[in-house]
Amino acid sequence: MPQLKDKWESPPTNLRKINVDVATNGRVNGGVGAVVRDEMGFILAAATWPIPFPLKAHEAEALVAYWGLQLAKDCCFTEVILESDNIEVVKALKHGSSNETCFGSFIADTHSLIGSFRNVIFSHVKRDETKLLMSLLNLLLPIQIVCGWKRHPTMFKI
Repeated sequence: MPQLKDKWESPPTNLRKINVDVATNGRVNGGVGAVVRDEMGFILAAATWPIPFPLKAHEAEALVAYWGLQLAKDCCFTEVILESDNIEVVKALKHGSSNETCFGSFIADTHSLIGSFRNVIFSHVKRDETKLLMSLLNLLLPIQIVCGWKRHPTMFKI
C-alpha cells in the first residue's frame, strides 16, 4: 500500500497538480474548490463553487474532481495530477464506478474528460495537504458566489 504524503509535494516538471476539496459551513450545501499549481508551487488557477444541492461528502468530492479537471482543461493544461483527500473518490477515479447514483455519474463525467489530456494521474493525499484550499473555501463560502482565477505563474507562490 502506498504511503500517504505528509506535506504538499510538487509535481514533476511539465505536470500540473490539481488539489480539490470540499468545505461546509454548517449549512446544507457548502462549497467546493480547486487549486492548480506547477512544479515550483506557483498557483496557476483556482476556483470555488457553491454546492447547488445537498450532497454527501464523497459525492461533493467526486463533483469537485470533475470541476477541477474541467478547470485544468479550460486552462489548456495537458498533463495533470488530480489530488483528493477522499480515498473513496480516488479509488473510483482510478478503477471506475458503474453504479447509478449521483456519485457514479460524477465519476463517469470526470472520466469523460480524460481524453482531453495527454496524461491524468489520480492521487490520494492527507487532509493536511489541502490547507491552502480549505482556507480559500472557508473565506469564500459565506459569499456564495462562483469565482475563478487565472494568473501568470510567477505572480503568486504559496
